[in-house]
Amino acid sequence: MSITFSTALSPITGFAFACGHDNGVTDHRFETYDEARTFLQAEYDARGYTGALAVCGDVDYCAYGMMSVLAIESAPSPEMNVSNANAMHLLELLGLPSTPFEGSLAGSTTPEDFMGRVLLAEAINPADAGVPVTTTTSEGGATMVQMGRRVGYSEDRLAALRELADFAVDRGRDVQWC
Repeated sequence: MSITFSTALSPITGFAFACGHDNGVTDHRFETYDEARTFLQAEYDARGYTGALAVCGDVDYCAYGMMSVLAIESAPSPEMNVSNANAMHLLELLGLPSTPFEGSLAGSTTPEDFMGRVLLAEAINPADAGVPVTTTTSEGGATMVQMGRRVGYSEDRLAALRELADFAVDRGRDVQWC
C-alpha cells in the first residue's frame, strides 16, 4: 500500500486512456467520462482486450494491466507517492495524524498550513540517519521484512513536499494525501 501527496484537482479538460507505463497516455480525447468509457468498453467487446489502444506497444495486452480512463487536468499537480511506513514518518514530521489508529492515513489541509508545516519540519528536524532493514520471523514461521529508510530520505522528501506546497500556494489549491 502507498500514500500519494498531491493537490486538489484542477479543472478537467477531457478524458483519455492510460496503461501502467510512464508513456502510457493515449492521444484519444473525449469530452466526457461516459464517452471514453463507452469507447473503451466497445474495444473490449470487439477484441476481448484493450491492448490495441496502448501507447506502450504491448499490442495484445499491456503488461501493466487493462487500459483505464484518465481525466486530463488543465494544470496537473506535482505528486509524491511513498509507502505507508514512509508516509507515517513524513506525516509525523509534519505534525499531522501519522498512524492508522489516530484516524485514516488520508487527509487534506490548506496550502498555507501545509507550507508552514513543511518549513517547520525542515527547520527543526536533524539530518535523517536512516533506518536499517530488519527481518523478523514469527513462531509460525512467517517472515516480516521492514525495508528501512535510506540516509537523507527525510530531507529529500521534505524538499519535494516544499515544491508541492509552493505549487499549492501559487494556485490556491488544498494539499491532500491518501
